[in-house]
Amino acid sequence: MRYFILSDIHSNVEALEACIQRAKEAGYEGVLCCGDLVGYGPNPVEAIDIMRTLNAVTIRGNHDRVAAGLDEAEQDAQLVHGAITDEDDYIFTEADANENFPLAKKHLTFFGHSHFPVVFSADGAGNSILATSYEFDEFVAVKCESGKKLFVNPGSVGQPRDGDPRASFAIWDQDRARIEFYRVEYDVTRTQQKMREAQLPAYLIERLAHGR
Repeated sequence: MRYFILSDIHSNVEALEACIQRAKEAGYEGVLCCGDLVGYGPNPVEAIDIMRTLNAVTIRGNHDRVAAGLDEAEQDAQLVHGAITDEDDYIFTEADANENFPLAKKHLTFFGHSHFPVVFSADGAGNSILATSYEFDEFVAVKCESGKKLFVNPGSVGQPRDGDPRASFAIWDQDRARIEFYRVEYDVTRTQQKMREAQLPAYLIERLAHGR
């Protein structure tokens, strides 16, 4: 089974559609979303409609919660938005992961919120380390080692902040026991133009081009 993993879409349908097209080429059977479908971008309703058509297992993000006012995977995985400690908390560092690993009931925890694609693994002593990644022609992969807990952030579809403006998503391949990370070009200028027309803040518009 291959799962399309995405997070932090933030109303950016150009990025979302590009990721969906690339994920179809890579192949998947199910979809898991770590939240923040809305916020920042110009097309919140359209982003929600697209996600509904995917029949995605989706949890709310902090922006979704504000806009409004859980569903958990049936595999050895769980979805959280920010962290297990709280949906508004961030997992940026090994120290953040160390705080959350004792709370993880599943081997895989998919999270978002930080907009950074990353995988943290617990070593033999239970301490968090950055997981080793492997370069393939079309993606970067991290192995899911048996018995080891992993925290996996697929990166942001609509608001990348790791210095790469391309949309980010992941594929969880259960059969190969690995997480595949993909980056996808999309029409940033089109999204920016729609944001200007909606009179959204200038800094949100400009940062899309820089992935910050």
